[in-house]
Amino acid sequence: MGDLHEGIPIGNGGLCQQIHDAPDVYLIRVPYPNITTDSTNCYAFCDEGECLVVDTGAPSEEGLAVFSEALKLIGATPERTSFFLTHLHKDHTGLVKRVVPSERPLYIGKRDFQLNEERAAPGFKKRIFDRFVAEGIPEEEASVYASFEDHEGKEHFEGKSVRLVEPGNAIRVGGYTLRVVDTAGHTSGHLSLYEPKCGLFFGGDHILFVVSPVLELHPSASGVMDSYLRTLRAVADMDISLLCHSHGPLLPEWRERTLHLIRHHEKRLAEVKGYVGEHPGITGEQVVKSIKFSVDTSDWMAVNPALRWCIVSESFVILDCLVERGEIVRRIDERGLFRYYSA
Repeated sequence: MGDLHEGIPIGNGGLCQQIHDAPDVYLIRVPYPNITTDSTNCYAFCDEGECLVVDTGAPSEEGLAVFSEALKLIGATPERTSFFLTHLHKDHTGLVKRVVPSERPLYIGKRDFQLNEERAAPGFKKRIFDRFVAEGIPEEEASVYASFEDHEGKEHFEGKSVRLVEPGNAIRVGGYTLRVVDTAGHTSGHLSLYEPKCGLFFGGDHILFVVSPVLELHPSASGVMDSYLRTLRAVADMDISLLCHSHGPLLPEWRERTLHLIRHHEKRLAEVKGYVGEHPGITGEQVVKSIKFSVDTSDWMAVNPALRWCIVSESFVILDCLVERGEIVRRIDERGLFRYYSA
């Protein structure tokens, strides 16, 4: 199959590259053009004829062709290949129906599975819409943001051998044991895998270099920002040889990036707290417009709607965090709008 250390291009935008020997670990870059990245990094961890695939990539015919050819290249036989999903966003689960054999284990985080069921349930989009409107977002704009809440329900995994896992669980692959690690934040049930003997850490969207991971806005999830900061600090203290993340090139400065993300969010929390103190009675929509992001938001409606949705959602996660900490207060005015004040 050639020297995969240099990477073999597959299809349009795909790649298969060996990134570690003994255990043999392969990066499979599955094409996925969106607002910030052009692919999803999936991985195959192989030893003694067994393979564990981490994430499957987005649903597309090109992605399926890339994924299928990569598994053939690395010799991953269906009867000895299992699958692990770091979280349940479509660019990580999209090919589950087409590449996961029904009799093989499909490991999914228990909390993410439960919260995703809520997201797929009737009425969830209305709950999100109501939250946006209460923060002062115009109804037409709120409808656009709510439309992005399109998630696969339990039926997406029907016929599969789903095994729900939690932090602390272990998955055996050949002579290696991968530990399930809590990396909540991007989603409240986001999980990663760590193999202590080789130091490989499969982190999904927990720590990225190309973008700061967007944090989940979910009506049933509290403590999202503090959970993210807690898990970032925990990962920063780990002995990791390589961070195998989901988007962009793999880089060695994972600890520096982790500490940067911690500082970035702590700084933003302080900025929002200060702004609320200077502008008592401000709405969430006004807070959004006050925050400086890496994209130019001076012409707000010219920004890509999906990117605006990410910005708005994360801004409200910041407000939730400050309210939960007791550093600011949220009150409801006579029109049903949320207003924010210093505690």
